[in-house]
Amino acid sequence: MSADPSIKHLCYNCFQEREVLEGPCPYCGFDLAENEKKFPVALRAGTVLNGRYIIGRVLGQGGFGI
Repeated sequence: MSADPSIKHLCYNCFQEREVLEGPCPYCGFDLAENEKKFPVALRAGTVLNGRYIIGRVLGQGGFGI
């Protein structure tokens, strides 16, 4: 399942609503494009799991997972 259109204007770090998705978040400075470049094999931010959980940013990776 891909990103839900009703939540596409969230920052996937602080989860504040945003006007536009491009560029860093005006609240916390998180840049989604940088995070996606650094972790290309992770689930995409905004993916909804089981109709209930929203995937946010990648915190890190190593050992047994991302």
